Amino acid sequence: SALHYGWRSLMQACIVVFIYFWRDDPTDSMLLHETVLLAVCVVITLGTAATLAALTVAVRTLPQQEEVAESLLLRRRPDNIPDALYEAVVEGEVEMYSALAGEESLEVRAWVFREHWYRNRPKGSNRLEMNVNRDDFVGSVLDSVSTATPQQLQRGSRVMFDDGEKGIDAGGLTREMYAQFAIQTLKLPPERRIFRETSSHHLVPEPHTPEVYGNLECERQLRGYGRVCGMALAMGELANFTFAPFFLRYVLLPDSNPSVEELLDDMRDEDPMLVRNMESLLATAAEEQTGATPSAGSVEDLCLTFERRMSTSQEVLGQERSVTLLEDGSDGSQVDVTHENARTFVERYMQHKMRVSILEQTQAFRAGMLDVLQEPGLLALFTAEEMAELLGGTAGIDDAAVDR
Repeated sequence: SALHYGWRSLMQACIVVFIYFWRDDPTDSMLLHETVLLAVCVVITLGTAATLAALTVAVRTLPQQEEVAESLLLRRRPDNIPDALYEAVVEGEVEMYSALAGEESLEVRAWVFREHWYRNRPKGSNRLEMNVNRDDFVGSVLDSVSTATPQQLQRGSRVMFDDGEKGIDAGGLTREMYAQFAIQTLKLPPERRIFRETSSHHLVPEPHTPEVYGNLECERQLRGYGRVCGMALAMGELANFTFAPFFLRYVLLPDSNPSVEELLDDMRDEDPMLVRNMESLLATAAEEQTGATPSAGSVEDLCLTFERRMSTSQEVLGQERSVTLLEDGSDGSQVDVTHENARTFVERYMQHKMRVSILEQTQAFRAGMLDVLQEPGLLALFTAEEMAELLGGTAGIDDAAVDR
């Protein structure tokens, strides 16, 4: 019986070690049932009946998976995680997370994000099998994630390219999928593009996609992109997309209501000429309101109205369009911009450019991310700039991180 007990303990220790590595990187390592199957195969190969019996007892007497994960989490818990925060993660107290943005480092919040997601994802579901066609890379990836269930998305993915190569090489093919997906997205022909680049090479949704693709197909594709980015975030991978912070700000906080100054600051790097023109308009209006004579002419001299003419890069089916900036939807071309309403004009113009014109796309992208993450409170852990860094990486090298 002593030999039997010893073999059983050894098998339990092996299984716990396997679970540790499976849990540490659920995308690249094997699932639990595959790990146990491998252990059984090893035992059968050894041909020791007593060992096989001990393994069976070990599996049956092993604590529940949640208890094992809890003990492993305790050993892997970073030193800089406060006790109260750790307990909040264990208990799933999401309401506590919103206060972390200004208190804890990005490293700590990223740990909270992924640990909460892991603890609350469904157990035992099958992973998403992604069949990627290199000749239609973007389309095949979007098809795979669009037809997947939320449970599959939350269990991670296994990549298989059209040459039959499976993504079991420590995550190399999965990382290649993310990298190539971003690259191929930018190589799409103009008529198929979902995103456009700003002057600072950040990505924002094309405003005209609902008219070109139709609302349902536009929603499917943007939701698919959100799902891909959500999976990358949860698994700690880079999605390799450099999204504009103002776009991510509305993804994270859809009900936010920034001031005119905040709107202009968000757009400063993306369209600096527009921001300079808007600031000049506000300065001229302010001078007129004080009774001074503006050096560059009055606001009325600019002949502006409450409408926005879409630029040629945002044509809908080859034709330009104008949209009203009036809340009641009436013809904005009949309302002139004066020094009295200039600030309202700037606010509505910027709101339309940064939010209203891409509202459907932003909502679909956010919905796709939440298909993976499930908990909206997790998005409140990060600022738009931090989310851009987590998805696309940083432009420079962090010397301190390299030293660590």
